[in-house]
Amino acid sequence: MDTQNITTVRSLAEGFSYVMDLINEDVNDHHQKVAYISYRLAEEMRLPEVACRLAVAGGLMHDIGGVLKNQTTTMADIEQNTSAIAKAGAGILKLLPTKAPLSEIILYSQSTADRSETTDIHSWIQKIKAMPEHLRVPQYARLIGGIVHLADVITLIFDENASVLNQIQMVYDILTCAPEGHFHPWVMDAFKRLCKHESVWMDMLYEPSAFLQFIPESRTVSLDKLAEISEFASAMIDFRSPFTAMHSSGVAATAVELAKIVGMSEDECKMMKIAGNMHDIGKLKIPKEILEKNGKLTDEEFNIIKEHSYYTYMLLKKVDGLDQIAEWAAFHHEKLNGSGYPFHLPGERLHFGARILAVSDIFSALTEDRPYRKGMGKEKALSILYGDAQRGEISETIVSILDNNYDRINSAREKASYKAGRRYRESLNAAE
Repeated sequence: MDTQNITTVRSLAEGFSYVMDLINEDVNDHHQKVAYISYRLAEEMRLPEVACRLAVAGGLMHDIGGVLKNQTTTMADIEQNTSAIAKAGAGILKLLPTKAPLSEIILYSQSTADRSETTDIHSWIQKIKAMPEHLRVPQYARLIGGIVHLADVITLIFDENASVLNQIQMVYDILTCAPEGHFHPWVMDAFKRLCKHESVWMDMLYEPSAFLQFIPESRTVSLDKLAEISEFASAMIDFRSPFTAMHSSGVAATAVELAKIVGMSEDECKMMKIAGNMHDIGKLKIPKEILEKNGKLTDEEFNIIKEHSYYTYMLLKKVDGLDQIAEWAAFHHEKLNGSGYPFHLPGERLHFGARILAVSDIFSALTEDRPYRKGMGKEKALSILYGDAQRGEISETIVSILDNNYDRINSAREKASYKAGRRYRESLNAAE
C-alpha cells in the first residue's frame, strides 16, 4: 500500500459533509452551502488561495460544536445557541492535527465585526504577505470568521423552495439593514458585488456539493495523517455522550495491540487504529436520549441503535480508498454464525480485521468505566467473551490471544481511555 496516497482531501471533505448532515437532518446541505458561499466571498475579496480554502473548511465546520451541545436538535435551536456552539466547536477543533487556525475561525464566526483594521483590505493583505510565512495564516482567522458568519446568515435567509433569482434583492435588503458593526464591512462589500452574479446563488441552492470544486483533487492524505484525523473523529463521536466518552479510543487501542500481537503489518495496524476510532461514527445519527437511556431499550429503540453500523459503513465507503477500513469498522456487530447485524454476514465473509474489531468493541465496552457503573474486572470480562465465542459469535482464537496478553492489552486500553476522558472533560470546560 502507498501510504502517501490512501485518499484525497476532497474525498475527506465530502465525507465530512455527510457526517454533518447525519448529525442533524434539519441542517441537510446547510454546511455545504455555507462552505460554498464562504469561498465565493473570500474569492471576491481577492484573498490568497490558502485563505479561500480555510473559508471552505470554516463553512463546513462552523456548527461542529453542536456535537457537544447536542441538546440542540433543530436549525432554530442551533441559531439560538450560536455563541455556545461556536465556543464548543472551537474546543473540539483544537484536537485537529493541523496548524490551520480553524478553532479561532469558528470562534470568530459568531462574533460581531472587528474594526481594528484601519486601512483598506488590499493594503491589509499586502501587509500580511510581507510577514514571515508561519505568521500569515493566523492573521486571516478573524476575517474568515466574519466571512463564515455572513455566509451562514445568507444561507438561512434563502428559501430553497422558491425562485433563487427572485430572492436576491430580498436577501440584499435584509442584510444591508443589519445594525452597524454586525457584519464585517469588507465582507459586506464582497456580498454586495456577488449579488450581481446569479449563478453563484443558483449553485448554492441547486448544487450544494459545488464547494468541492475548490479543493484540488491532487491534495492527498497519507495513512499516517488519516490516523491522526481519526483521533479527531473519535472525539466527535464520543463527545455525544459521557456514557461513551472513552469508548472509541479504547476500542482502537485494543484493536491495535491485538493486530500487533498477531503479526499484522505496520500499515494494517494503522488501518486498525482508524477503524477502531471510527467504528461508531454512525452513532452520530442516533438520538442522545436513546444512547443514554437508563434502562432496557424497547424493540423500536434497539432497532434505531442497530442502524448505526450501517451508517458507519455508508459514510466510510463514501471516502475514496477506505473500503477495507469501512468493512473492519462497520462489521463490528456481525457474528461468525451470521446472527449479527445489520448485514448478517457469514463468518467466511468477515476479514480477520473485522473479527479483531468485534472482540475489541465488546472488551472495551465491558471494561471501561461509565457514569452509571464501574468497568468489569478481568475474570468477568473474559467469562463473557469466552461465552460469546462458544456460541459461535466471535473468534475464540482472538479471545484467547487477548486472555494470554491481558495485562498488555488492558494497559493500552486504560491509557487511551484515560487520555480520551481527560480530553472530554477539558472540552466540556472550554465550552462553558
